[in-house]
Amino acid sequence: MSANFVLQVSKIMWLAESGHHVQLVGMSATLPNMSSYCRWMKADHFCSQYRPIDITSTLCVEGITFNTSKVIIRHEHMKSVKSWQTDVLVERCRAAVTA
Repeated sequence: MSANFVLQVSKIMWLAESGHHVQLVGMSATLPNMSSYCRWMKADHFCSQYRPIDITSTLCVEGITFNTSKVIIRHEHMKSVKSWQTDVLVERCRAAVTA
C-alpha cells in the first residue's frame, strides 16, 4: 500500500467521520491482503477469482514489449529485431533495475 493511497483514503475517512456523506468504491485485480485494508477502512468487500482476461507480466522498453520468456510480443518503433538483441536488451534492463 503506497503512502499516497493511505493519505487519500485517510482524508476521505476523515470527511465521513465529520458528517459528510461519502461512498468509496474501489477495484483491484492485484491488491494483496484486501481484508486488512477493509478492516482499516471499516468497509465491506467482495472478492471474486473471475478474470475476464488473464493477468500477465510484461516488460516494455523503447516501444518493445516482452513477455516473461523474453519473447517480443509487440514492437512499435523497430522494423526488425534479431533474437540476440532481445536477450541483450532484457539483460541490460534487469541490470539497470537491480542496480
